[in-house]
Amino acid sequence: MQKRLLFLFWIGFAITAPGFAFAQTGGTGGPTGGTGGGVSLTNPLGSSNVTDLLNKIIDFLILLGAPLLTIMVLVGAYQMLFSGGSQEKFLTGKKTITYAVIGFAIILVAKSIGLLVKNVLQ
Repeated sequence: MQKRLLFLFWIGFAITAPGFAFAQTGGTGGPTGGTGGGVSLTNPLGSSNVTDLLNKIIDFLILLGAPLLTIMVLVGAYQMLFSGGSQEKFLTGKKTITYAVIGFAIILVAKSIGLLVKNVLQ
């Protein structure tokens, strides 16, 4: 039991010790201010404001939505083609295609609204 506790203590120490070492910066100004030792953080999203961030999110949704739209149209067509004369299965395929197109249209409208707001505010 004591060996396990000692092992867990050393694992915890090994995990937290680098955090203490990195917390000490060699920057000018001491603890009240300064440059922070030349440490700089870059924005991982690469956007400087909210509109750029929203445009990147919408662009990602378009890149994700276009192949998904194609797949859903094919699934809907498959459902309609192999409905076997069943009106309910045929309507299910039709709804699948309709909802896929509506979903992708919403993404495209969001992109155009974002561009419109950006142009109006500039």
